[in-house]
Amino acid sequence: MLNFLPKASIALNMLLIIICAFFIAQNHLLKKELENLKTNLISTNLALEFQNKALQNKALDLESYKAKKPKVEEKIITKYQKIYLQDDTCESELNSAKRLLNAFYNNNTPSPSN
Repeated sequence: MLNFLPKASIALNMLLIIICAFFIAQNHLLKKELENLKTNLISTNLALEFQNKALQNKALDLESYKAKKPKVEEKIITKYQKIYLQDDTCESELNSAKRLLNAFYNNNTPSPSN
């Protein structure tokens, strides 16, 4: 029975050494994976910041569009007017067309009295 103890002790020590080597290898692999994940996190955060800046610029563009929209609508309304004819003569039609063209190109409101 005394011969059995040293053999069992050697086998147990060998088993413990193998288990420790396995855990050391696992630890090394997990450290590498952690480094890769940290690198991925940094690059993902940079991409996210870039996207957030792009979205903020789009939001600012939208705000400036909303601010300019009434002016643009007013400009469209003044550029495109109905033709008001005083009578059916060619001269009246020509004067109305001239007023509208002047309003379109000069951004002046046409006056129906010309």
